[in-house]
Amino acid sequence: MKECATPSTLTPCMGPLTPLWVWVISSSLVTSTTVTFIKHLKVIIPNVVSKTGRPIGTRISGQDLMTYLNRDSANALRDARRLYPGVFDSLPSEVQLIIADMMFNLGYSRLSRFRKMKAAVLKRDWATAADEMVDSAWYGQVGTRSRDLVRRMRSVR
Repeated sequence: MKECATPSTLTPCMGPLTPLWVWVISSSLVTSTTVTFIKHLKVIIPNVVSKTGRPIGTRISGQDLMTYLNRDSANALRDARRLYPGVFDSLPSEVQLIIADMMFNLGYSRLSRFRKMKAAVLKRDWATAADEMVDSAWYGQVGTRSRDLVRRMRSVR
């Protein structure tokens, strides 16, 4: 597996956007070395643990961790395609990754409220889409990751 230096090169390096790589991008992890480390991780992140019905901080196997992450990222991809029906897969790969990352973080109901961003994406107006991302409560709440996603959206050509 070819490792990628930056998130913007992930899709061409790894092939089609797949559920695991949505999570990897959402976590700012972009190398196969990091994924190998994740497979050995025994403590699951709190937002995933709470979905299992187990107490937060419960130790689980690496296999269970990957199962939960694959499921959640597959849901994020499904919802991104539902939000952008017939269009999502034709968007530039970087835009797909940004939207999938936001979907993973926000969920369908909250990301679907980004109506002006969606309109800009459909017009392929990446600068306006980035402006609409900034003009949200999400932008101030997420911190570094939101700024990085906006920077990446602005760099799409």
